[in-house]
Amino acid sequence: MLGVGGSLLPGPANAASAASVSAASASAASASASAGPSEGRLRAANVEAERQADLVAGEDQRVMEALVAGLPNREHPKVRQAYRTTSSGLNLVLTRRRAPYTFEDLRQLAPETLMPQEKGAYLLRENIIVGEGATLSISPTQPLKIKLRSGPDGFVSIVAEGGRLRLNGTASAPITIESWDVSRGRQDVDVTDGRAYLRASGQLLARHTTFSRLGFWSGRTGGVSVVGSGSTLGQDLDAGAVIDGKSASSPPIEAGSGKTQLLPAGKLPTAAADPNLSFGTQISDSTIVGNVFGLFLTGNSGARIENTVIRKSLVDGLVLHRDVDSASIKNVRVEQSGSDGVVVSRKVEGTVLTQLVVRRNGRDGIVLAGRPLANGPSASGSSTRAFGNNVLTASQSTDNARIGIHVIGGTAVRVQGNSVSGGRSGIVISDGATDVDVDSNRVAGSAANGIQVRESRKVTVSGNVVRNAQIGIHVRNASGVFRQNSTSGVTLHGITFVGRVLGSVAEQNLLSGSGTSAIDIVRVTDRQAPKLAANDLSGWSRTVTSDSLISVLLHPLTVIWMLVALMLLAMSRPRRGAVRLPYRNDPLTLGSGAVTHLPSLIESPRERELPVSDLPQRRSPAPRQPSTHPVTQPMQPVAANQPPGRQPVPGYRPVPVPQLTPARGSMLAPVPLLLPTSAPETASAPEQVMPPQPVGRVGSAVIDLAIREARLNPAAPRRRRTSGR
Repeated sequence: MLGVGGSLLPGPANAASAASVSAASASAASASASAGPSEGRLRAANVEAERQADLVAGEDQRVMEALVAGLPNREHPKVRQAYRTTSSGLNLVLTRRRAPYTFEDLRQLAPETLMPQEKGAYLLRENIIVGEGATLSISPTQPLKIKLRSGPDGFVSIVAEGGRLRLNGTASAPITIESWDVSRGRQDVDVTDGRAYLRASGQLLARHTTFSRLGFWSGRTGGVSVVGSGSTLGQDLDAGAVIDGKSASSPPIEAGSGKTQLLPAGKLPTAAADPNLSFGTQISDSTIVGNVFGLFLTGNSGARIENTVIRKSLVDGLVLHRDVDSASIKNVRVEQSGSDGVVVSRKVEGTVLTQLVVRRNGRDGIVLAGRPLANGPSASGSSTRAFGNNVLTASQSTDNARIGIHVIGGTAVRVQGNSVSGGRSGIVISDGATDVDVDSNRVAGSAANGIQVRESRKVTVSGNVVRNAQIGIHVRNASGVFRQNSTSGVTLHGITFVGRVLGSVAEQNLLSGSGTSAIDIVRVTDRQAPKLAANDLSGWSRTVTSDSLISVLLHPLTVIWMLVALMLLAMSRPRRGAVRLPYRNDPLTLGSGAVTHLPSLIESPRERELPVSDLPQRRSPAPRQPSTHPVTQPMQPVAANQPPGRQPVPGYRPVPVPQLTPARGSMLAPVPLLLPTSAPETASAPEQVMPPQPVGRVGSAVIDLAIREARLNPAAPRRRRTSGR
């Protein structure tokens, strides 16, 4: 049965561990179920991350304990032969010896854990550790497949800790190493509970070998990794080796004795200077599929990766992480990685990458990073210098999601003779890179920028060809020399300078395309614009683009003038309709509005019900002057009795008008309003005709009536109230 850390464990110890893991998983599941959906998913993700990190730490501890168990001590003064430990998992440890261990030796040492299956396939059920001074060499004569058991109940690994691991496959007899889930009868595709992996802290040699579905979480457990082999460079592999039970040289130093080996002062040896170094990494004619990190190298010198295909990595394809120097990466294809294709990280120098094919990766195609490890004093005391001296040449970067080739910081970096197509940007130099040479590259089909240089200095961009991009060369807050580049099919700017570009030079460039401008310097903030000389702009067609239109519309002066125009337009807009008074319903001000009927102040209820068209019109006996008191509708002549004391007017009848209140709410006496009466129809009486009266002037008539009533019936004088005495 497999242990929690991935090892085979016999008996009750493993059962207890499995029970504890099951209990932890059940408690995490119940906590996730009790929480909300989003909170539960977040908590479950955190639990899985913590679990995988614990698995990585457990793997390091397991390897260390297995190696310490084999150190000579007082109880076991002699170096052991190959041995097996069960304290922290089931581990087969290969110790020093002159002759390498072969696959047949593994079958004899682990007959119960290296189980044959179908033709040429074996299931490995325990961890194999190649100790310091030991060599495991597998050289099959027919196709060989090694399945590393991996599943929910644990996983196994092959680790060379200071020793050599050689996989000598051939075209007719290749080697395949893959994870295998016994419970499901297929490769292990679930990385949340850990997965089988291969790691070499020493020499890794692999030819015609396929690595499939390996690794989880970290770089050193990410699939196929070479970790810290530089610490073993220059060692005599035969020193301390055991031959026929006798030591071939001086006995090994006991642990904790305090004795150390003295090194001469001066320059430390490197792979290029010392031809006697026997450690190194070589991977050729191999395929790596579906690992978390396809191939991970750190702490390695003189690695050679050639004629290799890395596909469908869950994170990055090929990673050169730290302390890697003098590496050669040639004719390697990296495709369909979840993040970046090829990553040359910080503290990696002297690396040559040539004839790479990097395509269809989730973020950047090729990343060359050389920023310092620290910007000042730090807890680790890391260096503040930039790294570089790396070369990328004759490579292809195609259809990567973000950037084809990305140089992040660093110094003395050369990008020459590459072809980049697709993606958002072709080649980007950023984050304080210095002394970068971008020469003779071809960039086509970028959505935004063909070549972009930002926040960098001393950059030389020469002899490049940019086709079918929005901007040919984009320079932002950077300085450099841009010489003899050509553009075609560019739709916005041939070369654009933005921000601080003091000291930049653009000369002898052939710019063709159409857009706002061939060379754009409008957004330069320095007092001194870049130097422009001998640029051929004959093939450029200046057109109005959406970008230029938006920039003009959003210019501050444009916005100000548009606001002024809107204000003037609002002020000059004609007023609609007549002026309305605040007291339109006041009967004393009815004449100033457009009144179309007499209010109830004048009309009686019966007269209001009578339509205007039904009122007969009569002619007056004699012409009269136009009345100054207009009435809104023709008057009907009727016969009426006049009140006493008043002289009747022939042909008119009085209409009672409600009393007004001049003071203290007292009502005036009714004042008759004379309306024409119906005269007897006789042949001799001349027909009376009312003169035309204007409509809507009732207010003046009411005011005149009120004044007349006040004169006829003056109000009693008010008595003055006295106070005091």
